Amino acid sequence: MYAAALLTTVNPVVMLLGAACALISAPSGSRTDQQSSLTEKIITKPYEEFCSSGHCTYTVPPELLEHLKDKYSEIAWRQPDGGFLADPSQPNKLHSTVINVTLDSLMTKQHADGVWIDIHNHNTNKRFKIIFRAAVNSTRASLTTSDLPRYQIIVLAVVVVLSFLAVFLVCRYHESICRVNLKKVLPKYYQHIKLPNRGEQTLDHCYTAVKDSLQTPPPPSLRQS
Repeated sequence: MYAAALLTTVNPVVMLLGAACALISAPSGSRTDQQSSLTEKIITKPYEEFCSSGHCTYTVPPELLEHLKDKYSEIAWRQPDGGFLADPSQPNKLHSTVINVTLDSLMTKQHADGVWIDIHNHNTNKRFKIIFRAAVNSTRASLTTSDLPRYQIIVLAVVVVLSFLAVFLVCRYHESICRVNLKKVLPKYYQHIKLPNRGEQTLDHCYTAVKDSLQTPPPPSLRQS
């Protein structure tokens, strides 16, 4: 009697444990089936092949055109840090550095090493990440957008140092050019009006730096009629 009661109690517990295990294992299998396979490719070229005539162009390899033309594909051009650049399906919604975007290419104002395109084909459940990098031996490869401010500061510092050096050398060997003619004493002022001109007071002294620059003629004599 006790054994039958024990079996009656254990059976529901076993059934619940089995159902829980089935629920746990089922989602994990479905996630594995739904995960898209990612193919990553790095395209390395000299800087000059990317950029010329004041702009840079990045072209998707021909073997991926079928995925680009598939209406179930989701495409996005992104910055090296993952920020949005452009979407071919929305050509009017562009980043400030982008000039134009087509189905298979991107045109920018300047080079950003590591720019990439994300292609997600929901029809074939495949995903592609194509990264564009300038060759290491390229003379312009290191001048990315993040390095431009520092580069400009270095050039400005060099120009300032060379300017001071040029002025020093000119003044060192040609002192007459840099000599400033300044008097070491203040100019002397002369008083021209020394007689009383307001009753008994002498006002309006009239000072100038030139002696005898002001001469007043004597007033005409008043003769008695």
